[in-house]
Order: sequence, then C-alpha cells, then structure tokens
Amino acid sequence: MKRAQIKMGETIAVLIVFFILLMFGLIYYTKFKGDSITKSMEEVEMLDLVDVTTRISLLPELQCTSLSIECGNSIDLLKLEAFAGAKGSQMLPGNPYYDMFHSSLIKFNEVYPNNHNWTVYNYTMNKTSYKVVYVPMTLHNATSGEFYFGYLAVNVYA
Repeated sequence: MKRAQIKMGETIAVLIVFFILLMFGLIYYTKFKGDSITKSMEEVEMLDLVDVTTRISLLPELQCTSLSIECGNSIDLLKLEAFAGAKGSQMLPGNPYYDMFHSSLIKFNEVYPNNHNWTVYNYTMNKTSYKVVYVPMTLHNATSGEFYFGYLAVNVYA
C-alpha cells in the first residue's frame, strides 16, 4: 500500500512540474505573439501613411501640368487654392476623397517666399493618436510662372 501511494505521489509531482513548465511556455508564447501583433499593426499604420501620402501627391486635381505634361513633384498653386477652398472642411464619409484618405489631416505649407498653408483634407473623427510625414514640394504659380518652396504634411489617425 505504501509503495502505491509513493508512486502516485511521484506521478502527481511530475504532473505538477509538467503543467508549471507548460504554463511558462504559454506565457512566453503569448508575450512573443502579442509583440509581433503590435509590430505588424505599426507596419500597417506606416503603410497606410505612405499610401495616403502617395495618393495626395499624385492627385490629378492638384498636379502641376504644362501643355498636358506633369511638372514632376510640383503642385499647381491655383488648383491647390481652389481645391482647399472647396473641400477643406467638408469631408464626410461617402465623399469620394474619404475612400482615399480615410481618417487624416492633409496640409500644404508654403515656406518660401511667403508663409501660407492650405488644409486640403481634414477628417480626424476626434482621434488623437496619429503618425505624421513631411514631403518637400514645389508650388507652381501659373500666373507668374514662379516656383515656391513648400512641403506636404500628412497626419494619418489611428
């Protein structure tokens, strides 16, 4: 009888040690998996930021053209002023630009020779966490033929 009790006690001790090791393994695995999920979410947010930045910088409504040829990384100042005046604060879901830019704030800023800024898209949905990117741009004034220095600021909210 004593021998059977000792064997049963050994078996229970081995099972307890096994389950403790299994528990530590599961804790480590979930921690590792949670870190990789967080990292992949950050990558998705960065890809979304790059996507929105690319879309706004290549938007035909803003591109500078001369004789139907694009001027490179340049934005037409007259088109920008008209677009910002018409679309600046009226962005709601269902708007065609909402499907492209989602929840973001897009501004063009002229640095030289004047300090102007235009809000092209503003739909933040009261979110506070965002990623931002700045892209240097030239702004072309078609009436005078001059080019101004500026940058594009894109904030994508998560």
